[in-house]
Amino acid sequence: MCSVYYLAFDPGTSTGWCAFDEEGEITAKGIERSIDALIDYLIDLDNFEPANRPRVVIVEDYRIFSKRAKAHIGSQVPTVQAIGMIRNYAKRWSAEYVLQPSSILPIAEKWSGVPLPKDHSISHDIAAYNHGIYYLQRNGIIKSRLHKEAT
Repeated sequence: MCSVYYLAFDPGTSTGWCAFDEEGEITAKGIERSIDALIDYLIDLDNFEPANRPRVVIVEDYRIFSKRAKAHIGSQVPTVQAIGMIRNYAKRWSAEYVLQPSSILPIAEKWSGVPLPKDHSISHDIAAYNHGIYYLQRNGIIKSRLHKEAT
């Protein structure tokens, strides 16, 4: 069992996730390629001993903007479903729940040094990693990669 203290998600039809230990070191990452696979992943985490469950859950927020609203007509909006499930489990675990806008990703990529792949289908775990790095660095849990290079 890997250590999961901070857990970051890029939710959607395919949901990327990235786990970090208490010091902010990455311990695992992956992509769940369906809502059912995400449910199975969350159930697996729920079966961990309470002391080994995530303490902070970081999730990319999702908004439906008017210019893209027509694209959602008839959709079951799987991203919103994924966010709701993740929020439910965070509450079950008594974890801090943090929503971050997708607009932080360009800064997060610079801070982590890991850009998103051009192929969106393989980018979800990297987006989750970058959301985690942004949270960890912004909250002083890890030091800036850029700062390390400058010293």
